[in-house]
Amino acid sequence: MPSLSSSLARHASQKDALERVHPAIGEKLAESIEQVAASEKGLAALLIVVRQFVKDKGIEALPVEGRAIGRFNERQKDCPFGLNEVN
Repeated sequence: MPSLSSSLARHASQKDALERVHPAIGEKLAESIEQVAASEKGLAALLIVVRQFVKDKGIEALPVEGRAIGRFNERQKDCPFGLNEVN
């Protein structure tokens, strides 16, 4: 049976890893959106993944120019469908 201190250390290590992974995933998703043309197949699926990622993380923020959510907000304006329709 693992000791309490080893369990806490493992939990802290996992938390640190998640804190590094989540921003990396967000950046990769933002880059992917920027690289896909608005008319290209697959963009809708990618935006659904992004929407779910944001929702799962409880992210509620105003889009700020130059940050991932700001780039996402700018990119979605070019889409031939409304994101509110994809919910």
